Amino acid sequence: MSGIAVITTCRNIAGFFHLLQGKDSFKTRVYKVYFKLHSYYWVAFFLLLVLHLLVTIPHIGLPSPGEPYALSHRVAFYSSIANFILVLAVFTSCRSFLSLYNLFTAKTPMDGGFFKRFYNFHAVLWVLLMASVVTHIVSGIIHAVNT
Repeated sequence: MSGIAVITTCRNIAGFFHLLQGKDSFKTRVYKVYFKLHSYYWVAFFLLLVLHLLVTIPHIGLPSPGEPYALSHRVAFYSSIANFILVLAVFTSCRSFLSLYNLFTAKTPMDGGFFKRFYNFHAVLWVLLMASVVTHIVSGIIHAVNT
């Protein structure tokens, strides 16, 4: 659920699906109430992601040769690594990370440079993450159902 909260509160995703039309959309009551908690949704998402990792690895284990449906287990495992990298990329290209960055430094990276160029790929990183998550879920279900 926290992942859904993060993605539905992302300005780029809302803009990508034309959910927020025009400049006045960001001033609506829904945006002000629901969307201002975006940073907190990220915290919940990271905590639940760590919990998922701590429960899944001991329960399912790492892929090993010769196990039934080893391919689906490997795909689920390697897509989880890709998911982790993509989540970090999405978060570091997020304005929530910018707020965290500004908390510790007096610099504003959106004025130019690397962060501004990296932020331009935020929606693309979301699409890659969603494709990787779907791959992870489908291969995880295939492995779980058949073992």
